[in-house]
Amino acid sequence: MAENTNANASADANDKAGASKGLLDSLGTLASTLLGMAQTRLDLLALDLEEDRAHLMSLLVLAMVAMFCLGIATVLATVLLIAACWDEHRLLALRVLAGLSLVAGVGSWARGDAKTQT
Repeated sequence: MAENTNANASADANDKAGASKGLLDSLGTLASTLLGMAQTRLDLLALDLEEDRAHLMSLLVLAMVAMFCLGIATVLATVLLIAACWDEHRLLALRVLAGLSLVAGVGSWARGDAKTQT
């Protein structure tokens, strides 16, 4: 009978050791899975940021091209209006166009300054 209780005690000890080893293995697997998920999320975030950066750079280039073309168009329109008014009102045309350019520039500056303040 003593041998039977020793065998039962030995089996219980093995079951507890096996259960705790299985629990530790499960926790280790869970931890590695969570770390893998976090790594995947960080990789996706980095990829998203890279794509957004490329998109913003293309928008910046397009905006710069648009500003350049608008500037050239403004200069050519000014020259055209002055040439059209050359005989009679060339000085008046120059004053009006210079005033409009000055008002547009000051208005743009003020709006940009207000946007940077907020």
